[in-house]
Amino acid sequence: MNSRSTRLLLAGLAIAALSPLRAADAALKPDAWGVSKPAWLDASLGLMESHDSNVFGVSVNPVGRANVADQGSWVSTVSPKLTVDALPLCGLSGAEGIKTLTIGYAGEYSVFDHTHSEDNAKHTVVMKLKGGSGAWSFGVDNAFLYVDGSRVGPTFATASAYSSALPRERRNQIQERPAASLRFDTDRVFLRALASASYFNLLVDHHQPVGARTGYINFVNRSDANFGVDLGYKVSDLCSYLVGWRLGQQIQARMPWGGTHSNNTYNRLVAGFEGKLLPWLSGSALVGPDFRRYSDAPNLGITGASHTWLYAEGSLTAKLSAADSLKAATKVWHWVSSTGSTSYQDATYAIAYTHTFDRRFSVSPGVKFLAAKYDYPAVRNDQVWAFSMNATYVVSRELSVSADYFSQQSRSRIPESIGPGRSFDQNVVSLSVKLAL
Repeated sequence: MNSRSTRLLLAGLAIAALSPLRAADAALKPDAWGVSKPAWLDASLGLMESHDSNVFGVSVNPVGRANVADQGSWVSTVSPKLTVDALPLCGLSGAEGIKTLTIGYAGEYSVFDHTHSEDNAKHTVVMKLKGGSGAWSFGVDNAFLYVDGSRVGPTFATASAYSSALPRERRNQIQERPAASLRFDTDRVFLRALASASYFNLLVDHHQPVGARTGYINFVNRSDANFGVDLGYKVSDLCSYLVGWRLGQQIQARMPWGGTHSNNTYNRLVAGFEGKLLPWLSGSALVGPDFRRYSDAPNLGITGASHTWLYAEGSLTAKLSAADSLKAATKVWHWVSSTGSTSYQDATYAIAYTHTFDRRFSVSPGVKFLAAKYDYPAVRNDQVWAFSMNATYVVSRELSVSADYFSQQSRSRIPESIGPGRSFDQNVVSLSVKLAL
């Protein structure tokens, strides 16, 4: 472990050593440090040291280029977080119609010991606004992410959908996810208008992957935006069934030198529920057909202009006992590829169990299955089994320590003779300290 990593761990140990003293002092004197935190401010600082056995998620090196296969690295991460309750600051406390107005910042600054091309700083700004009056209610959310990372893409001999995603998330880019809703309630029925979007603007260098640039991974801009309405029926005060309709559009940029893309518009019919199904079981789910029309026929990256796909998204939380809970989530939908040209069915299935031994110590194992099945004429079908384990110990109200293990096995469903070298394994272990300021 290098000196930087050692300093990070020593800083975490120092925080751990001082926190009980601080908690003891605070019990006697709330302002023992000479500074009182404003009631409208929440702040925390996280320190994490981890080891990643396969930073790039590939198992084969490109010929004549830098080694990327099974490259391991220590990763040091600092994560500050601030949340501001803006209602009192704006003089809106108790104001008619406004119930929540928060603004937050979350940073994640990571330094890689042996693969400095992957060093990055992630800055996320979030805003949440909620309100209502009488039968009307509304909400507006936005998450804006800027990643200060390398503008140069990796160079691989070959890659799966999941290996290219690992370095992509560390590249220079902007992501934004706005959402808004307006709802009208009666005793038994509600009507809700809603809109949401996801934008990915990759601020990276593009190079045609030929000659000296063979194997260079290019990332393109892409977006998904939709709006629609839901009609819900309240079977109880805590649970509703609903049907809805969405109109949406996906845009996928073309490479600067041309090529294909998979821009499309869609109509989506959904039905589902939200709320408590049983006293111990709650969640939400939407499922239905996705009617797609793919445009720009001369440059189309998919065979056929009209398709009907499955859309499904949902989550369930089961409170099995006072100390045990089980969470499951899934999403199946069609999305455009970040490396350009084509589209694919993106499927995620996850389940996690949490057991709390006492008010201080808890463990949470989990398993996740992911599948990326690309549309013809692309020849690609990648799957991942991922396993995780978290153990968290709460030292005091201000300090917690966590240990995590993550392992994933990515396998291609395409025969090795057609798509060789697309499988990889990755193991990540980490130790983190979080201090609430």
